[in-house]
Order: sequence, then C-alpha cells, then structure tokens
Amino acid sequence: MVTRSFPHYIPPSLLRGSVEAWRHNGESGSRHVPGSIFKRNEYGHILITFQGLCLPGKREVDRAREAGIHMTRYAKLCLTNSGVDGYDANHRLVTFREYTIAVVPGSEIPDDSARSTEALMQFAVKKYHYKKAPHPRAESLLRVYEKISNGRFHMETKFESVTALHTPIGCGDPHPRVLTGRLVGSREIDAKWGSLSDLWDSRGCFIFEV
Repeated sequence: MVTRSFPHYIPPSLLRGSVEAWRHNGESGSRHVPGSIFKRNEYGHILITFQGLCLPGKREVDRAREAGIHMTRYAKLCLTNSGVDGYDANHRLVTFREYTIAVVPGSEIPDDSARSTEALMQFAVKKYHYKKAPHPRAESLLRVYEKISNGRFHMETKFESVTALHTPIGCGDPHPRVLTGRLVGSREIDAKWGSLSDLWDSRGCFIFEV
C-alpha cells in the first residue's frame, strides 16, 4: 500500500464529487476528504478551529516576530491602533474560547470585476449562512495564519493568500485596511485596502466564522 506523508492538491472535480456524495448520503457536519489533512463541511470548505488569545495588538506584533512571521508596516499600524476604531477596542477574541472558521475560495466568484469585499461578504452570508460583520474579528486571521502558514495548506489548496474581511482598521492613511497573510514564499502578514468596493484576487481565500 502506498501512503503519502505530505498532503497533496485535491482537484476541484474530486472535491465536488465527495461533497455531493455526502449530500446524497444524507450526511451533514464536518468530514475528511480522502487524502486531505483538513476537515471540510458540506459545502467542501475547509474548517479550521482555534482558540482566542485576546492579546493586545502590540503583543501580537511581538508574537509574530518571535514565530518568524514578518509583519508589514501597515499590518503593524493596524494592530497598534489604540483608537476607537483600532484593533484592541474591536478585534480581540475571548480568551480560550473555541472558534471555527470556513475557508471560502475567491474563485467562487469567477468574475474578477465583481469580486469585491461587499460581494464576497454577501456571498458567504447568503449562500452559506456564515456569520456576518463584525465577524470574523481581525484576531481570527492571526490565529488561522499561525496554523496554516507552514506550507502544507498551500500545498493542498494552491491558495496564495488568506484574508479576513473584518471591519476595516484605520492605520493613518485614508484607506482603512483588513489583515491578509501570504501563503507562498516567506511568511508575511500585511494589511490591504478593505472598503466594500475594493476588488480581490481569485488566487486567494477568505475566512468566515461559522
């Protein structure tokens, strides 16, 4: 018997077939797709569970550095924003509470000109009934990135970035931003423009709280 010690890419056709099989069998909840190290829900979306830490933004910057994760200038500005629209006031999770997010591929909206922040949020809420704003909080991106940035997630999914479409955080310029993590090359957390009309790349994925 041949075994694989490292996860491999699962073609969308195989994944769709597995999901349809669960539906035809009347099953619901999380399931493992053969060959995958990740659980998926009935829609085929990867599920990731983690605990909140509720750390101040400045401590999150230090934590990332200690873990070998580079944070860009804009990511640091978002995390250290101490205002009423800042990270500490709005984006920390409850300490040790368990959260589960679903990973939605950006390519589920195939039209590049239609893949806006607002469209992605409405798509996830209306089609899949995931939680709407203010969920997920920005801390969710930090906890998820710690779990999936080791290369295995990209090896299986081919996603190049992961983004949380949380309530945007001001960082000193006219454009409030949302946190996003790089999944190819070096480990890096950035902050991109996150207004409702901003467009996103199809090669990324987006996390939503279930």
